Amino acid sequence: MTPHRISCFFFCRKSIINTCSFLLIQCLQIDTAASATVETVLGQQKAELLTLAHQGDFLVRVLSGKVDGSTRHIILMGEVHVKDEYADWLGRKILDHFSFRGLENLSVNSSLAKAMLLPARIVRETSVALYSQLHNRPKISTISIAWEDGHPIPPEEDLDAPIINIHLESGASDIVTTAAWNYSLMVKVNLITLPLLLHSKFMRSSKFCSLIKIALLESYLLMEPLCYGLLSLHRGSRKAYLDSGVDLETDHPILFPNQYYLLNYRNRLMSDNIIRALKFHRERKTMLVIVGMAHVTSLEKRLKRDYNFRSTPFSNSQ
Repeated sequence: MTPHRISCFFFCRKSIINTCSFLLIQCLQIDTAASATVETVLGQQKAELLTLAHQGDFLVRVLSGKVDGSTRHIILMGEVHVKDEYADWLGRKILDHFSFRGLENLSVNSSLAKAMLLPARIVRETSVALYSQLHNRPKISTISIAWEDGHPIPPEEDLDAPIINIHLESGASDIVTTAAWNYSLMVKVNLITLPLLLHSKFMRSSKFCSLIKIALLESYLLMEPLCYGLLSLHRGSRKAYLDSGVDLETDHPILFPNQYYLLNYRNRLMSDNIIRALKFHRERKTMLVIVGMAHVTSLEKRLKRDYNFRSTPFSNSQ
């Protein structure tokens, strides 16, 4: 055998060995990723708390994926924004175990936008207080409790503190936010007043009767029945419905502008800000994301589709 053939033989053998080693490593990595559970990723104590949360008032999903080459974990925890005593205690216990959090948070920057948003805020707070009284749920949102550890900051802002709360709706348009929330207010008012106005003496006698009826009826019909209907369901039924994997985002923003803002627009913003925060805060490997329950499924789908995250299961089915 000539020296040239010998060198070719060893070169080919080395190439084959390297290729086989590479494929073996990839297979092992896939097997390891597939076998990872919440218990192995987060630890037994955190996994038990999250299991209790999912069995109660919260909707929990755990995702894992690569961000800038480093494995990161995202815990999506959907809540009802008013709590009973047990859910309040459990929410606080979970917060104690996670120092890097992303929070859903409606906010605007300009003074004009804040003034324009005031009526919608008043109606919203009144509705929450009424719901709390009717359902005997006196405790506030876990998101509000998290605020006690520090005001949320934009995803790419540095903060030298043991606990960091990230404002997941940072970058939202003031115009879009005020328009959407005031449209929502208009829909709710019309929903209440429409049956009364349609049968009032003024409505029957007004020469503009038909036009007014059409305008009110349009607002009534444009109300997203799925989103608002969920508010009237018993919390157990609502959670079971959302836990089934239903995605409430709309494919028809012109027909359902408020639903598009409340879900599509905000979910896209929050999913992007989650990744921006993980990229900026490289030392933080796990983020607890607390949002309204209706956002969880859509956020999960966006993080999987746009950023290649995968579901991390619990070792025992929830």
